[in-house]
Amino acid sequence: MPRFPAPAWLLAALAAGLASCDRGAEETLEAVPELPLAQGPLAPDTLFLVSGAGDTLRFRISRAEEGTRLARYRRVAGGVDSLVALVDAETKTPVSSFQHRHLPSGPVTAEILYGRGFDGQARLVMASEQGRREDNVRTPPPVLDTAQIPLTLRALRFAEADSLSFNYVAPFERRALAARLVVSADTLETGRGRLPAWRLQLLVSGLEERYWLEAEPPHRLLRIEELTRNVTWDRP
Repeated sequence: MPRFPAPAWLLAALAAGLASCDRGAEETLEAVPELPLAQGPLAPDTLFLVSGAGDTLRFRISRAEEGTRLARYRRVAGGVDSLVALVDAETKTPVSSFQHRHLPSGPVTAEILYGRGFDGQARLVMASEQGRREDNVRTPPPVLDTAQIPLTLRALRFAEADSLSFNYVAPFERRALAARLVVSADTLETGRGRLPAWRLQLLVSGLEERYWLEAEPPHRLLRIEELTRNVTWDRP
C-alpha cells in the first residue's frame, strides 16, 4: 500500500523534515517526567485565528460524555480539514483522535484509539481511496496527540514550566516522536495593544512551531507561527 502524503499544518512540516530521519528512532522513546498540567476540564470556548492571506483556523473546546473534545477546522479547496481529539477531562491524556484531510490524491482519514492496541499501545486506522491500514503505535507517557495541540497547552502550570519533554503522536508518520516544549514569558503586539503572553516553542525532530497564549487565564491563543510554511495566524 502506498504511503499517505502528509497533510498541511504541522504534519506537513513533520513529513518534510522526517524524510531523512532514521526509522529506528522510535525505539529510543522513553517515559519522561509528567507534564505540569492543571487538573480539571478546560472551559468551553470557540476562537478564530486568521492568516495574512485571509485563511481562517477555527478552534473549539467542548464537553463530551467521555471527557473534553478539542477541535480545529480549516477550509481548503476540497472542503474542510478537521482535527478532533477526545481527552480525559482531568488529566488531558488523549483518549482518541480523528483527522480528516482533503489532499490532491483524495480524502484521507486517520483515527487513533489510545490503549486499544497490542500490549496497551495506541491503535491507528488510516483510510483513503487506495485502501485501509491498521497499525499499533508505541506511546510511552506522557503523550500528546497532534489534534490536541495547542489547545491542551492552555492547561499548563506556566510558573512550573521551562523546558518540557513528551511523546508526540503523528498519525501520518504512523509513530510517536520525541518532542520538546520550551516555555518563556513574552509580550506580543496585537490589535488590542501590547499584551503579556506565554511563548511556547514546540520542537519535533529539528522542526519548530511557536504559539503565544495570553498570560492571564484562560490563556487563549493569540498567535501561531508555522515556521516551515512561513505562515502566521493571529487572533483578530
